[in-house]
Amino acid sequence: MKTKKRILIYCIAVICGLIIMVGKTNISGNVYGKYFMNTVQTDEDIEEVLTVEDIDGNTYRIVQIGEQWWFAENLRTTRYANGESILLVTDKKEWVKLTEGAWCWYDNNSNHDNTHGKLYNWYAVGDSRNICPEGWHVPTDEEWYMLENFVDPTIDDPNAINWRGADAASKLKAPDVLFTGGSRGVRATNQYGFSAHISGYRHHHGIFLNIEGTGMWWTSTEYTKDFAWYRMMYYDLSNIRRITDNKKLGYSVRCIKD
Repeated sequence: MKTKKRILIYCIAVICGLIIMVGKTNISGNVYGKYFMNTVQTDEDIEEVLTVEDIDGNTYRIVQIGEQWWFAENLRTTRYANGESILLVTDKKEWVKLTEGAWCWYDNNSNHDNTHGKLYNWYAVGDSRNICPEGWHVPTDEEWYMLENFVDPTIDDPNAINWRGADAASKLKAPDVLFTGGSRGVRATNQYGFSAHISGYRHHHGIFLNIEGTGMWWTSTEYTKDFAWYRMMYYDLSNIRRITDNKKLGYSVRCIKD
């Protein structure tokens, strides 16, 4: 009898938890965005994960790192948060001319979508219509620094340029990628569940480069009229690069909670 009561109480608690998590309530209980608690069966255990949905209906795992909530996947949307379309540009000559927001898949191949997401130029990132779901935004240069400093305290100067820290990238990169580049080879631990994949990029000349070799993520912070800050991870390095480049480049995008 006691066992049946315990089972009943557990079931009620689970149902109540799901009711609380589903709907227009974020992690802190404020009203905006759709959050869902999903149960995922793995080989070893049953795992509960939080996800958020974009305007296209794509769902993304989200993870708390320090005081920040981040997407644990690259953005895949084709529309801004207000429902207006982001321009799809496949032709490299057209990509070169762009001064408005655009996206593409690496090599114009949709098979990359689930793992690597889409590549966006900075004009899409900087658009006031917001490329991220309601209640989320593309992280600033400062917010990226906060992430880096939390996972690797040796990154202690927000203004330092180029390669920084000791092992932040190793802790943030997806666990299914083994890096064996000679003496520089390191295994990604994905210690915080950020799951960064090395997704390559689109050059501002329109060509695609270096999938599984280099991963780049835009920040929302401009450097000049034509350049903006971004972060880079190499497949075989354990630290992270902070640098600027041309806004026409196509990079991956992560979102962070407002």
